[in-house]
Amino acid sequence: MSDKVLNVGGRRCGVIIQSDMIHMQNSGEQIRNILKGMYERIAANYRSDVIRMRTLDRGKKTAAAGGVFLNSYLADIFSRELNLDITLPSGCEKIGAAGAALLALKEKKESALDVEKLELVKKAEIEKIKFAPPLSSALPLVHIYDDEKALYSTEGGLTVFKKPEKSCRVVIGIDGGSTTTKALIADSSTMEIIAEICIDTDGKPLEAAQKIFREIQNTYHANFDIRGVALYRIIRTVLSPPFYRFYKNRRQQHHRYSQG
Repeated sequence: MSDKVLNVGGRRCGVIIQSDMIHMQNSGEQIRNILKGMYERIAANYRSDVIRMRTLDRGKKTAAAGGVFLNSYLADIFSRELNLDITLPSGCEKIGAAGAALLALKEKKESALDVEKLELVKKAEIEKIKFAPPLSSALPLVHIYDDEKALYSTEGGLTVFKKPEKSCRVVIGIDGGSTTTKALIADSSTMEIIAEICIDTDGKPLEAAQKIFREIQNTYHANFDIRGVALYRIIRTVLSPPFYRFYKNRRQQHHRYSQG
């Protein structure tokens, strides 16, 4: 899987662990390293929060249950963390449901679910909710502007609105997130939009940024001169190296283009 050690979340709750994972992802950390760190944190938190000061007898057979243990890698990490030889019985993901069913049979209950009571609980919870006015009440305040008609879109997802003139000076803005990565190219003198692109990040912000730069490079070649760039601060450390290489190459190409 991975040999890298990451401290994901510290000894804190799942919300903090998730937040740390998103931050690491946006910082360009490899997915396999983040997942390994998450698995190790789950096992460590189980030992500190559940087992605590108790001593487990390694001589007794230890089994794990629950759907999460369908991931054998997690079971291996639990074995190392707890110093136990953990086995996974067949159908381990169904053991909890089977136990509930056996308990219902033992107590001679035809059904443990009272639908009528569920409806009462549902109604009571709905009555507690405070609703805001419908969005339609604000429609008079909404202004809709027609989008500029695009000339064409490339297979890589770049929407082109304008073909820049020779040596056109442009600025580029790029925003990378855990879901999508976006970029916009504008004329530096008029701020007229030349092109834009939005692609899925897929948990790989560095690769997404590189893909966008390649698409711009392949579409516009040396037809414009980059005068500035804005990077969203959370992913600046991720995008700065590939952008620097892209910018340097573009400047060299533009110089040769101008001279030739």
